[in-house]
Amino acid sequence: MYSYKSMLRKLSVAIILLVSVASCSLFENEQSFNGCDEIYVVAEQMPDLQGGMADLQGKVEYPKEAKEAGIEGRVTVQFVVDKLGEVRKAKVIRGIGDGADEEALRVVKKAKFDPGEQDGELVCVQYALSINFRLEN
Repeated sequence: MYSYKSMLRKLSVAIILLVSVASCSLFENEQSFNGCDEIYVVAEQMPDLQGGMADLQGKVEYPKEAKEAGIEGRVTVQFVVDKLGEVRKAKVIRGIGDGADEEALRVVKKAKFDPGEQDGELVCVQYALSINFRLEN
């Protein structure tokens, strides 16, 4: 039979190993998604939003809370366009609240892009879009 100290020591080692493996796995996923070993801020050919900004803006549903509070403004979302033209790591870097930030994130996360290129190779590019919220009179 194991002593209390022995069992506690083995349990501690098991927990440390589990946490180490989990954090390594999370770190790898954070650094490399769809082949994004390097993220460009500027590329020779920047990503191109399929359908254009007007199409994306047309998918925005004005949040009820923002409408009732008379909130208008611009929400800026920063993200990475990966080598497949998909949006990754999206986050609001300038918001207006009352549900507008979440709506802007929802719409931007669904956007599709033609990926960026550098030296004839597809690359991952950091990008930002602003979604406008204007109430109609």
